[in-house]
Amino acid sequence: MLNAALYVFDRMPNVRRLIRYSDEKNIDKIFLCPVTANQDTTSLIVKHFSSIKNRKIEVIPYLEHFNRQAFLERDNFIHFISEFGEKPRFGEINFKKYFKYPFSSFSVWWSSLIFEKNPLKSDVYHSLVQLLTILKLKKEYKCKQLILDIGSKDLSCTIMQDSINRQYHCIDFKKYRVHSQIVTFSVNFLKGIKHYFYFIYKIFIVTVHARGLGFRKEILRNARYLAISYFPLIDRESLKQEKFVNKYYGALQTALENKYKDRFIWLAVSPGIDGFSFRDSVKLGRQINTWKYPIYFLEEWVSPKDLLVIMAHYVYFMIKCIIKVPYLSKSFEYSKESINVWNIFKQDWFSSFAGGALMSNIFYFKAFRNISNKLKSGTVVTYLAESQPWERTLNFTLHDQNRNLKTVGIVHTTIPLLLLQFFDSKDDLQWDERSKFTMPKPDYLACNGRIPLEVFQETGWSKKRAFLWFAIRYQHLKKHLQKRIPWQSRQNKILVALAFSTKEAKELLYYIHQAFSGQTDYQIIIKGHYHGLPVQTLIKRLNLDFNKNTFIFSNEELDRLLPLVKAMIVASSSVALESITFGCPVIIPRLSGVIDMNPLSEISDLPLYAQSPERLRGLVDDILTRRESPVNYEKCKNFVENYFEFPDSEHELIEKIESCFAAAGKML
Repeated sequence: MLNAALYVFDRMPNVRRLIRYSDEKNIDKIFLCPVTANQDTTSLIVKHFSSIKNRKIEVIPYLEHFNRQAFLERDNFIHFISEFGEKPRFGEINFKKYFKYPFSSFSVWWSSLIFEKNPLKSDVYHSLVQLLTILKLKKEYKCKQLILDIGSKDLSCTIMQDSINRQYHCIDFKKYRVHSQIVTFSVNFLKGIKHYFYFIYKIFIVTVHARGLGFRKEILRNARYLAISYFPLIDRESLKQEKFVNKYYGALQTALENKYKDRFIWLAVSPGIDGFSFRDSVKLGRQINTWKYPIYFLEEWVSPKDLLVIMAHYVYFMIKCIIKVPYLSKSFEYSKESINVWNIFKQDWFSSFAGGALMSNIFYFKAFRNISNKLKSGTVVTYLAESQPWERTLNFTLHDQNRNLKTVGIVHTTIPLLLLQFFDSKDDLQWDERSKFTMPKPDYLACNGRIPLEVFQETGWSKKRAFLWFAIRYQHLKKHLQKRIPWQSRQNKILVALAFSTKEAKELLYYIHQAFSGQTDYQIIIKGHYHGLPVQTLIKRLNLDFNKNTFIFSNEELDRLLPLVKAMIVASSSVALESITFGCPVIIPRLSGVIDMNPLSEISDLPLYAQSPERLRGLVDDILTRRESPVNYEKCKNFVENYFEFPDSEHELIEKIESCFAAAGKML
């Protein structure tokens, strides 16, 4: 019987050791499993083995298997997270109840990184899919041995532990050792304390620069609408005319200001964006207040006494977390095969229940509790729905005391199927009016188009709670849909759009460098994300040389670039929708370091997929030789019009929201 081995490697494989090991173990065939898109690494291994007789070698298309597994495992993972918190573990107590606040039915479980499932914040789902893919390939290719040579310590340790439990042969060339639980806890504890002192600093800044809260509390009590937004997300040109225009609320802001005047107010959450420090944000907010735009900062609602309560709660949950770690390290099992995945989850666990995430969530709980106590019955609170932990805290505090406060989560962006924080199990999405101990959620979810609405309803949102609304952030696309751009007018140029994620942006840069570093008769335009690191900074970190004759770096707006190019290369970004709005073909590269969070994937057949840099080069070469566009313009237009709903007037934005309350017999 063939003695086969699966060799799993990434950027820095130890080829010499692999050759020695294969000789020692008399391995007949090695299946190469490159957990990387770096073609040079795979080619190097194949070259070394080509001269060795009686040694067969085969390259497995790992990226293809990995991406297929990511979509196949999606529903199982969502169900697993829900069941993990719901299943009784200590007598009749589950984690949901174990981590509830004293004298409250709110659970820290709901605001944890684990329950959030956000692939942009956590590597858990990515690592889990890697794990399942590798074990599946080992079985599919009938490999007796598994050789690990990868940079992910948590993944390697998980597989090594599984090999001991299931008694199959596995060796780790990197020889990783599991960190002590005490070390992991200590690091996260220090991060929690760091967050605590940062909140004290922010409260001090607000106290100094945003005085007069007592008077402004009266304005808050009379509010009809409270809009929560990250700040500052502003139109900077409008500031010159002493006007505050929120980038994401757009026409809704205008409609609310026209109808409700000073009864429409803002609550600012300032994470430090758009190049503003927190101090700069507060100073700007203070200035905007003088222009008669009522803006409150979250930090204004936390007193020195509250800080003591926050620390007490932090210590309380931290102790409860530590008590259960010995149990979790042995019983954190996933799937029917009961794979122990504690090493993959432990970082998120400690952060959620003993670290920075815990401290932040307790702070939000106290601030939102204080704000909700000042709002009068009937106030409507709107926020940009991203399924962040603080959103569940907000919805709980507003609904907890039955004061008829209404919340509307506004879906303002695209909804990729693997952006998992947007999706919960159907059990968690049930509305139980008799019990308070259910997952907090908004009264209504305003969806920005028919396709997002269908996606949410298919995953469990009731038709009474999720309704068709409008795309307030994508109003500008409507005018572009009216004009078809001739294929012949486009230039021999390809646009590459980088994502906000530094990890993804670096891998995509490496990907296109491998694909197009040779001689080309066309140009590649690289555009960075406006909230991400500068492209040149990323390139410097990668230590790559981009040929100036082939690669162009641009800061031009997309609506100026898309009419000129013949294709866009984009991984996880909503600009994929903007590309097809202009009838521009979309190519999605299959990456290894992140899962596919492109909004078109598994929803539309419009995009093309590149499984490797070589395949990407082939797709581009083919597109540029065509006399006609490879995508049908009418099909692109129909898809965009189904994905985004565009209002005929600003008044519709408010009318659609308030009609939901009217239909429920709860009109303001």
